[in-house]
Amino acid sequence: MIRTKVFKSTFSRFLLAVLAILALSACKEEREQSMSFHDAHIEHQVVQKMESERIPFRREGNSIWYSIDNREKVQEIFNVAVAQRPMQYRFYDKEKQDQFISLLGDQGITASTESNSESPYIVNVPNEYRDKSEEIFQQVLRSN
Repeated sequence: MIRTKVFKSTFSRFLLAVLAILALSACKEEREQSMSFHDAHIEHQVVQKMESERIPFRREGNSIWYSIDNREKVQEIFNVAVAQRPMQYRFYDKEKQDQFISLLGDQGITASTESNSESPYIVNVPNEYRDKSEEIFQQVLRSN
């Protein structure tokens, strides 16, 4: 009988402690936030800037995890990286790529190409020339 009372009392305290831990865990604020990347260039820019500003983070696949205390700064870094991302044009015809680069050069726009020996042939144009490069791109697509 005494054994049963001690067992029930111990079990009740144990159960109360488990419930308290569960309640505290449920109320606990999330301390980390993640950001996933599907663009290697932007990921590299964000990670490089976070490292230079000594913002701690950890990587899991194509995601980075960081403290919610840094969320505004990380979002600002991400926004700047996206705004600075060069426009990327893909061509499946090497002659059209060459024509595009030539027409850009005629407008004083310097573009870079990614070294591909086969299609798609990729041309990167600085973001500040977005409107003009789009116009030239459409012109190249319409030409034979």
